[in-house]
Order: sequence, then C-alpha cells, then structure tokens
Amino acid sequence: MQNPYLSYASARLACMFYFMAPGLAYGLVTSRMPALKNMTGATEGELGIILLFFGFSALIGLAFAPRLIAKISARTTLLVSSLACMVFVVLVSFSTSVWYFGATMALLGICMGLCDVTMNVQGVEVERAYKKSSMNVLHAGYNIGAAAAACAGSFFAATSLSVWVNFLLPALVMSAMLWWAEPRLVTGTEGRADKSTAASPESAEPQKRLPFLVWICGLLCVCCYVSEGSVGEWGSLYLHQEKGAPESIAALVFAGFSMCSLLCRLTGDRLRNNFGDFAVGTAGATLALVGMLTVLTASSWSVCLIGYAMMGLGQAPIVPIAFSRAGAIKGVSTARATSLVSLLAYAGLLFAPPAFGLSAEHFGLHTALCAVPVLLTFMLGLTIFLGRLIRRSREENASTAA
Repeated sequence: MQNPYLSYASARLACMFYFMAPGLAYGLVTSRMPALKNMTGATEGELGIILLFFGFSALIGLAFAPRLIAKISARTTLLVSSLACMVFVVLVSFSTSVWYFGATMALLGICMGLCDVTMNVQGVEVERAYKKSSMNVLHAGYNIGAAAAACAGSFFAATSLSVWVNFLLPALVMSAMLWWAEPRLVTGTEGRADKSTAASPESAEPQKRLPFLVWICGLLCVCCYVSEGSVGEWGSLYLHQEKGAPESIAALVFAGFSMCSLLCRLTGDRLRNNFGDFAVGTAGATLALVGMLTVLTASSWSVCLIGYAMMGLGQAPIVPIAFSRAGAIKGVSTARATSLVSLLAYAGLLFAPPAFGLSAEHFGLHTALCAVPVLLTFMLGLTIFLGRLIRRSREENASTAA
C-alpha cells in the first residue's frame, strides 16, 4: 500500500533521483572519454566496438527487466540496478586495458538497461498514484544528471586529478541520494497490471498493422537519438582531437548540450501550446541542423560549443512531439504505438555511435561526423512530412464531421 502521508513533491523528487542516476553514469563516461582513451590506448575503432558491446549489454538489461520486476518488484530492481550503475561506473575509471574497459562498460550497460525500464515504470506509478502529469519533469532529471557529470568531468580534467577520483565522488553522492529516495518511492501495482494484461482476452486477438504515421514518429526519434549519441560519445573527443580544445573544455560538450535540452524540455509544453507541434518541431529540427553545420565548419572550439548548444535546444522538443503524436492516433493502442517508437529510438541511440567509431577508424572522425547533418536534414524532412499528414488527417476528420 502507498504511504498516505507521502506528498506528491517527495514522491516526484525521489523518482527524479533515479532518473538522474543513469544520466550521471553516462555523463561521467562520455565527459572523460579522451582520458579513458589515453589510459587504455584504444583506437577509434576499438572504442566503437566497446560502445557496440555497451549497446548490446543494455538490450540484455532491457530484456531481463520484466522478469526481475515480476520476481523482486520494480522498486527493488530500480534500487539495485541504480546502485550497481554507480559501482560499475567507478570500476570503469580504473581501466588500463581495452579488455577491462570493454568488460566494465558491458556490465554498466546491463545496469543502465535495467534502470531504463524500471525508472519509467516508477514514473508511471507516480502519475497513477497522484493523478498528475510528471514524466516531462522526471525525464529532465536525466539531463540534470548528465550535465552535472559533464561539469564535474570538466573540473577534474582541469585540475589534473585522477579519473577514478572524478568518478568516485559523484557516485558516492548519487548513491546517498538514491538511498534517501528509496523509502519515498511509490509502491505500485505493476506486477499485477502485467499479469492482468497478459490474461485479458484482448491480448489474444490478432494485432493489426501499425499505421505509417507511427513509423514516421519512430524514425524521427531514431534521428534524434543517433545525433544525440554522436554528441555524447564523440563530441568531447572531436573537440579535443580535431578542434584543439583543452580536455577540460572538451568535457563541456555534453554538459552544454544537456543543459540546453533540459531548458527546452522544461518549457517545451508551453511552446507547443502557443505555436503548435508543427511549428515547434520544424523550428527545432532546423536549429539542430544549423548547430551541427556550425560544429563541423567552425575553426574555433568556442563556436563549436555554441553549435552543440544549438543542437541541444533544437532536438529537445522533437522526441516528446513524436511520442505524443504516436500515442494519440485514433484506433491504435497507445501501448503498441509508443513501444515501437521507444524500440526504434533506443536502437538508434545504442548502435549508431559505434558505427561512427568504425567510420572514424577508416576515414577520420571529422568525415564520420559529416553523416550527422545528413541525418538531421532527413529529420527536418520527416518533420515537414509529419505536419502534412497531421494536417490532412484533421481535414479528413473535419469533412467527415460535416
């Protein structure tokens, strides 16, 4: 039973801490990627393979999460996997060989996959228990964790302290926050809900094919997550290696990107209400494209940082719009539509950045990242096409009603 004296603010804050944990772990690794590369002697191709295994490991975590939730509850799975993230990210900081780096990143990936499922289950339970929309703010917690980690990475890189110190101190603070938050998590009914859904007669009915609009929304998310992965996993290395930025400055790439994404997510719903999804999505895609072109063409690393910030602002509203539109299609199960969009988006985030590494091994990092503006141009086209589909659907509904 849910504690009747637990306020909505406490439950939401506790849940937000668990969204922050994987963001912190990811931000720590990405912000110190140049240092980890030097410590292990890894090439760009080897880094790409390590990141590929990281992606496969996260999928393993995603696959096993429902079984763990059924056995030990989402709340316990969330606590254990989040604390394990903090343990394994610290172990990553002791990497001295490519093999050790790959193994610890794989273990970290499994834990992050578990976190990804269970933190969203907890977010749904918060909304269900208090009947208030909370997911936008909760997902902003991931950006806060990533930005805080990147800022810490920049500071520790500037002070020339060891990477393990950089990873250990934030991990200890985050672990204490998680321990405080655990008693304040909402005790939900996710296990019973899953069983009842599986036993319902509707689940045995044949499924209809999802409409084309859902796939468009999924492709939009793929474009966003792939370009975000290029920033998080290759941005700091690109700024340091290709633009000559100091390592302490290069570590700020993902911080600036995440902070701008956070700002846009906190204000994105207001923009959508005032200007509409089509205007916000098109403007965002255009801004992201201009930002990446700025990064690739600028000779100054300071201008590149501005370009990455523009990307963060531009991309932030695209994914919420895509999920919102996919889930609002009439005659289509919201669960089926959003699951497909999530699957496509996560696949893009996990597997595309390693491909950048393999391309960088053969053609150079700058040439490999030239694929990002091509992808963003495709995203802009999809946004315009999505707007036309939505407009046509409205016109058809209006004519039918008349």
